Amino acid sequence: MSTASSRGRRLGASVALSTLIAGSLLIAAPAQAATYSISGTVTIPDDAPADWLADLQVDAISTVDGSVTYVDVDPVTSAYTIELDAAGQYEVAFYDAGYWDEDTWIQHNLATTWWPGTLSRDASAPLTVDGVETGIDADLQYGLTVSGTVTAPTATDPDWWWYSYVYAQTTDGSSWGYAQVDAATGAYTLVGLNPGETGIEFGTDIDAPMIDGKQFATEYWGDALKPWQSELIDLTGDFAGIDVDLVTVPYLTDVHWDPASPVYSDFDTEIRWLAAAGITTGYAHADGTAEFRPQGTVTRDAMAAFLYRYAGSPDWWQAPRRSPFSDVTTTTPFYSEITWLAEMGISSGWTVSGKQQFRPLAHIKRDAMAAFLYRYDDLEWYLS
Repeated sequence: MSTASSRGRRLGASVALSTLIAGSLLIAAPAQAATYSISGTVTIPDDAPADWLADLQVDAISTVDGSVTYVDVDPVTSAYTIELDAAGQYEVAFYDAGYWDEDTWIQHNLATTWWPGTLSRDASAPLTVDGVETGIDADLQYGLTVSGTVTAPTATDPDWWWYSYVYAQTTDGSSWGYAQVDAATGAYTLVGLNPGETGIEFGTDIDAPMIDGKQFATEYWGDALKPWQSELIDLTGDFAGIDVDLVTVPYLTDVHWDPASPVYSDFDTEIRWLAAAGITTGYAHADGTAEFRPQGTVTRDAMAAFLYRYAGSPDWWQAPRRSPFSDVTTTTPFYSEITWLAEMGISSGWTVSGKQQFRPLAHIKRDAMAAFLYRYDDLEWYLS
């Protein structure tokens, strides 16, 4: 039995102390520590392999602090007992947790059941524990599946599949699933999912092999780069054909996710999203990797390029033959992006002697950046 907010281990129950009654030579007998536990049995479908019982887990989730106490189900008796540190209310979940068997992920197709017998966490009821709670049983049924294929660029390292994964979770937290990608076919199947709106994530581990200095971007169903922008699947049955083509982005050598790294950045996620969205390409190296230079400054022409790319690099835009700015010519780097910024009314520059200047190599000040973003936001309905 293990106890922790994230399935770690925690010290056990408190120790009763002897009590000395004031003014008396009598010593009270040690008080008995209160016992709190949840127990019951878990059954699986009659035609399911009996050894699936060995992989089942029961969680007791505190409604006070969200800490989780969990145990495995006895594979012989199908019984379980969770010893708790304190009385209180607990959400109780019965499910197959999945595990790694060397290089293979194992997870059985059983739907997560929430006490007192629902597949929806929102529809479940916390169990009040004020002593020994018995008969907290669950009857697990087969879950739903989501399947599809993941395609990688043809130049990908042959072992790319080992680092790739597909993850699904219902929006109410009722169930989740994890799947490997098949090395030969790129196929995957998520199992054990519950009905409801479900998000799908496609990704690779941070240490996946690079392709010409590039790495895979994490994607979400619906070609989204952020989970809350993804399309949800309303699972009412098994779903097939949830396919994705992985895309690559420059590997930024001076931005790292690990705080122990000398090039760690507090804004690692945001910077990598900027690269994945195609908003920045960084400063290229000969091997195909790039630097972001997170402590550097942003010039006004680069800011114009960022916003232009954020708008999707609109293919309808035709840069004018004559520049609206006296200090920007048609051969100036980011000419198309700068003139687009002016056309959209995001920046008008400075009026000097009756002419407009953009000052492309000047560093953009924070107040000007605020103005750019404020004006851009007003145009999003038009640009989308």
